[in-house]
Amino acid sequence: MGLYVHLTVNSHNLTSQQWETTYQESLELLQKFPVPLMRRRVEKIQQYRRVVYTGNLVDQVDTDEEHWEIVGDFSSYRHAETASLYRRMPLVSSDQDVLWAEESEIDYVNGNGVDLFGNKTQGYPYHLAVLAVGILFESRFPNNVYVFGDIDRSQVEHTILWINSVLSSPVTLPICLDGPRLLTRLKSAYQPAETLAIERFSTLFLGTNEEKLATLLQHADRTLVLQKWRHDLASYSSLSQFGAIDLLSQILTVTQNLRQLIDLVSDARKEPKQFPLEELLKVLCQKFITIDKPEREPLFMFTSSSEHLATIEDTFGQVFMRLAGAPSFTDFYLPREELLEIFCHYAPQQRDTFQNLITDGEKKCREELEQTKTLLATLEEKAETVDPGPPRLSVPTGFQEVVGPDSNQSSAPAPEEEYILDQVVNQARTFHSSEEEIKEVGLQLQTLIKKHAEVFASTDRQYYLYGIYQASSQQGFGLRESAWQVIDKEDNLDLLRSLLALASVDERAQDFWQWRIYVLEHPALWPYLIGGETQLPRFHTLPSLPKVKRK
Repeated sequence: MGLYVHLTVNSHNLTSQQWETTYQESLELLQKFPVPLMRRRVEKIQQYRRVVYTGNLVDQVDTDEEHWEIVGDFSSYRHAETASLYRRMPLVSSDQDVLWAEESEIDYVNGNGVDLFGNKTQGYPYHLAVLAVGILFESRFPNNVYVFGDIDRSQVEHTILWINSVLSSPVTLPICLDGPRLLTRLKSAYQPAETLAIERFSTLFLGTNEEKLATLLQHADRTLVLQKWRHDLASYSSLSQFGAIDLLSQILTVTQNLRQLIDLVSDARKEPKQFPLEELLKVLCQKFITIDKPEREPLFMFTSSSEHLATIEDTFGQVFMRLAGAPSFTDFYLPREELLEIFCHYAPQQRDTFQNLITDGEKKCREELEQTKTLLATLEEKAETVDPGPPRLSVPTGFQEVVGPDSNQSSAPAPEEEYILDQVVNQARTFHSSEEEIKEVGLQLQTLIKKHAEVFASTDRQYYLYGIYQASSQQGFGLRESAWQVIDKEDNLDLLRSLLALASVDERAQDFWQWRIYVLEHPALWPYLIGGETQLPRFHTLPSLPKVKRK
């Protein structure tokens, strides 16, 4: 599972010069991104490899293979998979609309072209840089390019605001977020088969499901839209399944017409039997429709904020919360008395059954509201009484991180940059250790060094440097270019021994893995790693100790 940005390109009638001009604009965007972006490259020294994160984004400069790559940013230090773009235009050409797809592939996001991105950004801050380039290319070539992926209107609008502050020629909203424009274009591409246009629209539109349905009901053949809705609902065996609940919620939110919903549900499955009315009422009552909207406010804690990028961790969290039964609501309200009368209109003989379902459903909703309020109060209380813990290590005066400045900013950020910078602050990796905690790790490393004395006996500094390179490759971590430069200049053998031991520890726990990188990239912390014996070493072996030829 991952979060992506896709950039689909059909080069029909485009020239190489047009493409290269926009490529240069994309470079300008990346270079002016509010925080410094980074590229991952593998560097070979002798026969040893090491992973380097560099701010030099362009590779193969002034050749036919020139391209830029980004994998994350230096300020949050969040990185995922590489997004790249070549100066050379892709030669994929067709006179069909780039949004078009064969009927057999109409439910796939792939369009009539080649996807130039498509790797995981996981919603980390550089996701916005990739998105900015996608918006740029679609705006410059609206008939040949479209941007798609795990993006929403809020992040797109903020990104457009920033792009237009950087470039002289403005960019516009991507078509997959502009419902009426997207539907009009798809109708033309699939004419006269409007059913296919509706199917393709449902695949490509990136607004909410409610916005999708509202657009279709307003701008497409209403009969065809409702026919598709009924067909989708009929694919479920029960109205209490997640997908069925979503369909019910969408139509009720958009139309605000409960009687129409009941009629649609009744028509959805004629065979082998209709969905029972009592099942529909039970599902609706669980969606808080008899609870006045202001009372539902505590439930907002279970929804994601549109002002923050949803990371892969957030996405998993939302999925797990829903599977665990976190309460959710439908944007529709009806007093219980009116709800009862509407259902009794269809089946007056079931009045008592309906009355009991409404009573039980509202009772359960109010219990969930009280539980949510209690949870909120507990979280607020914990936030106010959190123990700051022991004093944290203060970095010696004059210390600078090996990466230099954390931002491209030399002054206060401009308003159009604030959204991007907020995402960086929200996601920034932070590591704090007390002096004693780091010394404790140092003591454990010294125990390992003595235990493997034959490995650490060399007095050749190059031996240790090569060992650190190989250990980083084996353990799968990379360092910033500037950090490697500092390590390469280190001549204190005791420090190098400790760094080699730290780099070689075969521990894949995420917290330790990230903490190790943090220490290796902060030279001011290295002296704390030189200690003495400890009676309880945490790391007993070095199974991944690099096999470096010792001189």
